[in-house]
Amino acid sequence: MNIPDGYTPDEWSNFNFFGNLTEIDYQLQEIKDFLKEFQKYIEVTNVHLKEGKFIGYDQETLESMKVNFEYSHGDILRKSTIISLYIMLELELGKFCQIFKKHSKSKLSLGDFKGDILEGFKKYAVKVMNLNFDFNSQVWQYIVGIHELRNCLVHNGGVIEDYNKKAVIEDFVRRNLKFDVRDERWLEITFAGCDEAIDKVDEFFNEITGLAFILYPGHYGERSE
Repeated sequence: MNIPDGYTPDEWSNFNFFGNLTEIDYQLQEIKDFLKEFQKYIEVTNVHLKEGKFIGYDQETLESMKVNFEYSHGDILRKSTIISLYIMLELELGKFCQIFKKHSKSKLSLGDFKGDILEGFKKYAVKVMNLNFDFNSQVWQYIVGIHELRNCLVHNGGVIEDYNKKAVIEDFVRRNLKFDVRDERWLEITFAGCDEAIDKVDEFFNEITGLAFILYPGHYGERSE
């Protein structure tokens, strides 16, 4: 590993973890901005449709648009936000572990551990990184919950009835009231739930990066001082 002049190995590692966190913060803000702006667009368009402010459309098209903007478009937006957020979470967990491997003497990679990405990260963090992260913490349980929401959306269309992790999702919803289950069947993804999920992912990455700063002390981050 080539270390630029003026850096110790720990300082260069610290800088790389800081850069990764900065990139994560930027991506999360992009997701949040898109969610808020498009949600507002859907709400305003829905109002305009109800008030008859659209012209140039036949009645059948207008009626279809009213239904879509009131029920479908927002629902699709919120579900896709959770899925996109989880995709980013997986990718950035992989990068986080790659940075550690690059700056450590370990030959083990995240992919050497069996299980899904969260199971693999937990094993890698404990057995390889010695990362002092509390895997019983509220923020970790929230991340696991987002993982299960994403799986239900992708693999079962958001229907929890007869879903193999139904109890897990119901427990998550009971603990996080910004999500809901409609008619005891449909997973309800709200705007507030999406907004909270983005903040929780941000909190999670800030926490594990803070612990990485302890492993590799340097200039960046209060926890490295």
